[in-house]
Parts: sequence; C-alpha cells; structure tokens
Amino acid sequence: MELSTHAHAILDGLNQVATSTLDEAFTVPPAIYSDEEIASLEQERIFKSDWLCPGLAADIPNEGDYLTWTVAGQPIYTNNFDALPVGGEPEGFLIIDGQFAVREFEGGKVFELPGSPLETFGFLFGPNAAFNESGTRFRMGPKPEEAPDVSGIVVSARVLGSNQGRRFPAMSLGLCGVSGFKLKVSPMKKAIELLRGDEVVASQGYDWASGKWTRLKLQVRIAAGKWVAEGKAWQDGQAEPAEWQLNHSTSEKPNPGKASGWAAPFSGEPIRFDDLKLEVVQP
Repeated sequence: MELSTHAHAILDGLNQVATSTLDEAFTVPPAIYSDEEIASLEQERIFKSDWLCPGLAADIPNEGDYLTWTVAGQPIYTNNFDALPVGGEPEGFLIIDGQFAVREFEGGKVFELPGSPLETFGFLFGPNAAFNESGTRFRMGPKPEEAPDVSGIVVSARVLGSNQGRRFPAMSLGLCGVSGFKLKVSPMKKAIELLRGDEVVASQGYDWASGKWTRLKLQVRIAAGKWVAEGKAWQDGQAEPAEWQLNHSTSEKPNPGKASGWAAPFSGEPIRFDDLKLEVVQP
C-alpha cells in the first residue's frame, strides 16, 4: 500500500529507535499508536500474513463448541466436524427438517443427510448476519451490535452426493436465513443456480461429477447501492475459478439471518457436507 509523507515520517522515527544504541534510546513517535495509515499497514503486513492464535482449549471445553473470532477485522467461522461425536448435532446448528447427523466417512467426519425420505431438508449454522443502523452494511458475529461494519459475507463448503441411474440429488449453500440467497447444484438440469428464496435469479451450465466432492462458494455484498449475490462451484481438488460464475444484483435488501445448507436426496443416496466456512468482505 502507498503511504503518505506523514506515515513515512512516523516509520522513519520508528526505524531510528530500532537502530539506535542503548545509550541513545528514546521513545517511538507517539503517532504510531493512533495513526490510521499505520494501523492499516499493520493489518496488511502482520495480522493478515502470519499465523495467529485464535483462542485457548479452555475456550471450547465441550464437544461441539466453536469459536467465532476476528483476524485483521474479519470474523471467521469454521467447522469440519472432526471433533464431534458420531450421531450428534453440532452446537449452535438449527436443523429445519431432516435427519442430519455427524457421521464417519473416509477417515474423517461429515454432516450427513440419509438417502430417505426423498424431500428437501436444511439446517442453519454459524453466527448471525445482521445490519448496521442505516441498513447499508453487514454486521456478523455472536453479538452483531458490537461487530464492525463489513460490505459482504462469504460462505463456502464441500458437498458430496451421487446419482442412481436417472435419479439425481440437489445440494445448496445459503446466506441471509431461510428465505435468503442460495447457490444450488442441480445435476438433473446439468446446471448451478442462484436463488433468492425459491426463485431462480441466475443459472449456468455445470458438469457435476457423481460421487465426487463439489466445492460451493456464495458471496453477498453491497456495491454502488445494490445488493450483489455471486456464486461459483468447482470439483474438489481442482483450481478455484478466478471469476464468479453466477451473479445477481438487486436494490432489495436481504433479510438478516444465519448461513444455511440444503439437501434433497432424490437419488436415494446420502448427501454429505464438510469444511463449512464463513468469512467477511471488508469495505
């Protein structure tokens, strides 16, 4: 990042302190503690580029506990289910319908929906996404009223399903609650779809692979006064697409709410979710 003359002067003062001898020692420039440019530089060079300790084991004493923390101003939620007991329901999840449960699979653990009944089922997870007082920015965290304003939120996960003959599953990730935006893999249509509620607002052809993990990523952000939803899908193990494959913009503000996962096991085979992750987009 480019710095102003003022910020360079502060850093020059810091360098003089760092390179002086003990006999020449003096205090750092006071502005280093309050200057916004220096704070942004610290975020970029230190907090966004190195490993950080998000908490202690004592902070999550029970199986199923999770942490929501802030790294360089970005709240993050992750869950790969490996620490949870088989047959259980993760703490903080709200199962809307269906027999979702933690199951062992391929040497790890996943969140699995059995292959029957043949209906659409879903669950909500992670911290709640709300809005600031003016309704122009997201706030995301255990206490949204105390969280910083951000311009967008991102949810991602791996999903796994398989077909039986001409019977295909359908899998989705969502943001902004039950009636919010969803990114859906529709193998029967050979497509991925972007939905708002139950309405398809964008779609694109997609070559889904039965029995292979698919990665889904959905983003909702505000830009130029519009709410923009963007999605992409790709086979696990392959490179993530550089560009969003689907997008939709609207002036209608989405509802507050949690992220979601949805599954329709129309093939009669289980559907599995893993590596759930939530991030934010900074202004």
